[in-house]
Amino acid sequence: MDKKIISKIEKYKKLYYNIFINNEYFATLHSEVLDKFSLKEGNILEDIDLEDIKIYAEERKARERCLYLISYRDHSWKELYEKLLKSVSEEVARKSVEKMENIGLIDDMKYGMALAKKYLVVKKWGFKKAEYELSLKGISKENIEIILEEYQQEVNILDNIKFIIEKKHQKNLLDYKGNQKIITSLLRMGYNYSNIKIVIDQMIEDINNKI
Repeated sequence: MDKKIISKIEKYKKLYYNIFINNEYFATLHSEVLDKFSLKEGNILEDIDLEDIKIYAEERKARERCLYLISYRDHSWKELYEKLLKSVSEEVARKSVEKMENIGLIDDMKYGMALAKKYLVVKKWGFKKAEYELSLKGISKENIEIILEEYQQEVNILDNIKFIIEKKHQKNLLDYKGNQKIITSLLRMGYNYSNIKIVIDQMIEDINNKI
């Protein structure tokens, strides 16, 4: 069996290097990987060495990708895992995300609570839309139930509906077509029909009483 010899190491860009074994391209590796395995031109490698190098390089790549993504915004376990799958194996992606979770860099409950506040308190969406958006972000059904239950006492649905109508739709209240547009808009925001109707009827009654 031919010996596997590092025939050439050439700089690729920044801290990355192209590695050639027996004059054939092997991989592009970060200088950290080269230092870890003391890779130099002329080194003789075994199959097991090559496999270790590949695994370490992939794990390092996944770790750096995780840190890069997290630095821009919080991610759920599922979001981070699915993004990693675009560049590393399932096993490495899973292990990498688990490490991020173990050191506290991702926390689905904390992330979900922050999202719920944004959706329910800031954007004033209804619970149905908030639930749907949380699920899209990869928050588990169990966590969503706990999170939304926390906000049941904090968020007054009827007050939110009234606030939205006063801010965006006040002039359309007494017009039938405008009224239907208000209902459609609020349904899209995740509010249920019965609550919307309660608020609209009360607001119309208040307006008529002032006339």
